[in-house]
Amino acid sequence: MAYVTRSADGEIAGLYEQPQEGYAEEFLPDDNSEVVAFSERSEAALAASRTEMLRHMRECK
Repeated sequence: MAYVTRSADGEIAGLYEQPQEGYAEEFLPDDNSEVVAFSERSEAALAASRTEMLRHMRECK
């Protein structure tokens, strides 16, 4: 289950496990296409960030 916040253009901007009063009150099921797409983009961005961080750490040795 996911409670979502949306950007000004209506795209999902954040996911929360619990409702956030006045902020994230819209509920969408985990298998909702928007939730799945947001999660996939977030996971890809995190993986890229980790890769970049490791590259910088190796350069500093």
